Amino acid sequence: VIFLRLDVAVGMPHHQDTTMQTDSQTRHSHALPELRFSLSLLYVGRFLVGMNTASANELDEFDERIEAVTDELIATELLHEAATLAGDVLPAPGNEASAQTNEPT
Repeated sequence: VIFLRLDVAVGMPHHQDTTMQTDSQTRHSHALPELRFSLSLLYVGRFLVGMNTASANELDEFDERIEAVTDELIATELLHEAATLAGDVLPAPGNEASAQTNEPT
């Protein structure tokens, strides 16, 4: 028996307080939710195709795509972590205006 949490599988947002967000935003941040969502959909699709006694070829195609998206997700997460460690982060939305006013002219 496989239990599947649909909120996790389809990438539904969890209830979080965004004011307490500690994760820095980098130029790679925007791609992470999209890749996670794509990977979740591929897993759900593979599960559903497997339930219909699909041929091994159909499952192999899903497995190859899952592997490719997983590799891309891992690479993007590593780039995000490296950018965070290097200090290559985007300014916080509330700090953009104050950063512009403090610049010498």
